[in-house]
Amino acid sequence: MKTRGLTTQWTKSSRSSGSGGQCVEARTAASDVHIRDSKQGEDGPILNVHAGAWTLFLGAVVSGKVRVAATS
Repeated sequence: MKTRGLTTQWTKSSRSSGSGGQCVEARTAASDVHIRDSKQGEDGPILNVHAGAWTLFLGAVVSGKVRVAATS
């Protein structure tokens, strides 16, 4: 696993279920946020997003500007 420049460990989303359903994890790097599906493991794809874009996205979700689909 590449770890150069990483500042934190993977953190599981509070919306992720413990039953193996939606398992999203994120961690920060110098200027990016890395997002992955934890079911994919260490070898799965990682989405890299600029930290500023991630902050804007989260703010839009919290304010209701972005609709998040309900899960069952």
